[in-house]
Amino acid sequence: MNKFKIGIISLFFLLISMSFVNAEHSNMANGTVIVDDNNFDSYFDNDGCLINNSIDTIYFGDMSNKSIVIDKSLSIYSLNSSTTILNSCFKITEDGSNSILKNLNFVVNYSKGDFLPPIYIDQSSNNVIAENNININFNNASYTNVVGIYNFGECINNIISYNKIAITYSSPGNHYVYGIEFTGSSMGGGKKLW
Repeated sequence: MNKFKIGIISLFFLLISMSFVNAEHSNMANGTVIVDDNNFDSYFDNDGCLINNSIDTIYFGDMSNKSIVIDKSLSIYSLNSSTTILNSCFKITEDGSNSILKNLNFVVNYSKGDFLPPIYIDQSSNNVIAENNININFNNASYTNVVGIYNFGECINNIISYNKIAITYSSPGNHYVYGIEFTGSSMGGGKKLW
């Protein structure tokens, strides 16, 4: 009977230790991860590029002040309807073509000349940008251009639909306010951001 109790207790501790060992991998199943402020540095480098190329789907939790470079095809969603992505930018590059950004909730507070569109499509094609909420507060900012979704260069066959973009501003002066802006090298003018 005593050996039986010791065996059960040993099995219990073995299972607990296995769960701690697998905790690092429990966030990733079938190429899907959940990323928020707490674990962002585990998945993205200092330039905002994905560290692990085997990831193909990301659910974002609450996050702030991040610049993310999508340089491979990814599916990106909000973890839940209350998730907020604050003062952050998702840049889809040409190598990030065929990506999906859907159901994300952005809040951007422009100030002191910042120019940070929540979604920046840089010569990338065949992306789906849908059902995102973008709220921009443009108060006391010196920059003259405010954009919710910024398309630079040859951005072909992108589906940009059912996004809710609200821009509030009270800054004095002349400003250009766009929900969605198409500009760049093939269209003349424009500004490549980063």
